[in-house]
Amino acid sequence: ISPLPWEDITTSVIKTGRLLTVDEGPAMGNVGSQIAARTAQDVRTLESIMAPVGNLSAPPIHFPPSKFHRFYTPHADKIKEAARAVVEFDKWK
Repeated sequence: ISPLPWEDITTSVIKTGRLLTVDEGPAMGNVGSQIAARTAQDVRTLESIMAPVGNLSAPPIHFPPSKFHRFYTPHADKIKEAARAVVEFDKWK
């Protein structure tokens, strides 16, 4: 994905204090990991973050045959669960 809208991502993290990335690839080296890393390197977003960064991705296995694709990639229920965890996180508890 190029170019990434860094200023939009930064503005959103500063506004919400949260970040969840979703990627169909394995977590190691995917776009979501790069967004999380860059967010951690930016003082503006680092000071604003109020919850651990969520990075929902595929499991670290070889890509399965197409008939099993739905079990491999993040789906709506997993995304909803990950989003809820990031939104409901309270660092003051």
